[in-house]
Amino acid sequence: MTHSQSSFCPWCLKKTTHYIRLKNLVTRNIYECQKCKEKTVVCRYCSNMARSTDTWDDELCLEHNGTVANYETLNSKLEDILDYSELFKKKQIDLQKAAKISAAVIAGSVAFPVLLTYGLGGALGAEVLAGLGVVGSAGGLGGVASGLIANNYFGDIKEFKIEQVQGGAGDSVIFVDGFLTDGIDRPDDWITQLRKVYPNNPLYYIRWESKALKDIGKSLGGHVTNAAISNTVSIWAKKAATSSAIKLNPVGAGLTALGIINSPWAQALYKSEKVGFLLADIISRTNNQYILAGHSLGARVVFYTLKNLAETGNKNISEVHLLGGAVGNHEEDWRQCCKAVNGKINNYYSLNDSVLKYMYSAGTIFRSPPIGRNKITVSDLNLVNKDVSKFVSGHTTYLDSFSIYAIK
Repeated sequence: MTHSQSSFCPWCLKKTTHYIRLKNLVTRNIYECQKCKEKTVVCRYCSNMARSTDTWDDELCLEHNGTVANYETLNSKLEDILDYSELFKKKQIDLQKAAKISAAVIAGSVAFPVLLTYGLGGALGAEVLAGLGVVGSAGGLGGVASGLIANNYFGDIKEFKIEQVQGGAGDSVIFVDGFLTDGIDRPDDWITQLRKVYPNNPLYYIRWESKALKDIGKSLGGHVTNAAISNTVSIWAKKAATSSAIKLNPVGAGLTALGIINSPWAQALYKSEKVGFLLADIISRTNNQYILAGHSLGARVVFYTLKNLAETGNKNISEVHLLGGAVGNHEEDWRQCCKAVNGKINNYYSLNDSVLKYMYSAGTIFRSPPIGRNKITVSDLNLVNKDVSKFVSGHTTYLDSFSIYAIK
């Protein structure tokens, strides 16, 4: 009988020795992690350890239940951001998904008390770690704890992909779209404009939630009239005003009352935070410098990328361009974001942006002035606001003349 096991702990995610705590004749023996002192059992399908409590035991280790792609890569560093896929290559078959193990087992693997969670990734990051029951000391981006969150988010974001569209030298330019023209396969508008501003730099495109972003692009219909948007939002506002539920839960109930909680726009607003964390974690695993650019919801992704990098002291960002940003201009948030950037954060806003004037405000229950129509009011010399109304006639036209108004 094995009195100890050397394996990754499913609780603290460290490779430790697990000493036997209780010998059982029929059921699996109970072990204890030398590091975090939590109870573990041997996985049904390999020698890794699974979680154990006084009331239930996991059937599978985190690799076999699909929570972790590979324990060995949770703390990996990357030579280039294109190597990001190595972080998410599954070492084991996801038996929980493949075999559809009972609902009780599935529920048990995600719903249980948490002793201490890592202070990472904002609200969503804490939510994931809490759901997975990870215990231990606080960590940072580019490490084991953030790797666990990234594994979870990667599986939840449809079509997350980093594509290089131009080689070159100097800081790499990473750009993110906020909506797509139906049927688009290549972001030619971005590429054309960025090549004029950064002709010699490597260019990388972040692909994410393509279907939702195409649906948003289709709903915008190219150049949406102010009257059409105003009329739609007016109807939503009347519905919201009559809903007493909004007073109890302004965000959740409000979106439900407006009938947009399941809309592509609302879903992309939510997913952008996860994409931002993913990108921040990938960037922090390299030693390179980057220029970030985002339009609409893509600017929202950039915001969350900066916020996560700032929280852990990473300064891999040399410059930022925000076009028609669908994210709020709260002073404290942007003061935090400035800490992640060595150079300037350039915010380009247009008073002609009717989508942000009406749609964004409705989608966030009229609580958050978007930076695509407003200045970011932070007294930081590295944050520059530029009114580009004379160049930009609406939300869909920022990229038509980016190379003309861009501050470099």
